[in-house]
Amino acid sequence: MSQSQVDATALLCRLLERDKPEINGQALVTDHPDAATHLLRERLLVLGRTLDWVTCPECGIETARVMRELSPDRIALRCADCADVEAPRRLRETHKVALQRVIAATVHRVCGCCPPVKLKKLWWLSCAAFCARLKW
Repeated sequence: MSQSQVDATALLCRLLERDKPEINGQALVTDHPDAATHLLRERLLVLGRTLDWVTCPECGIETARVMRELSPDRIALRCADCADVEAPRRLRETHKVALQRVIAATVHRVCGCCPPVKLKKLWWLSCAAFCARLKW
């Protein structure tokens, strides 16, 4: 297991310990770039709600209102101190944990031999596989 995979697992665990398992897109990309790459590639993190108010990237103090999208990766903000500000779109995005995918990936890796299944049958199959390993 590589260090970036360990970091991704640690980030996922920290997110799952929260009441709301979500993280700001800017914090995800800047603070945890390698972990973000793994979690987004495996689709264990998905896009959450978009924010209408964000912390201004210029001053870092005031709350800025999202005015409009300038391009697919840039947005325009209005800050009380800084006036008009351009920022990356990821500042507005949030990412949340795809809990069903986390459970499915965990069961698949624990059982190793389990084929991909529909989520409705997942609980029954995981209990059956666990009991079979313990020989109950």
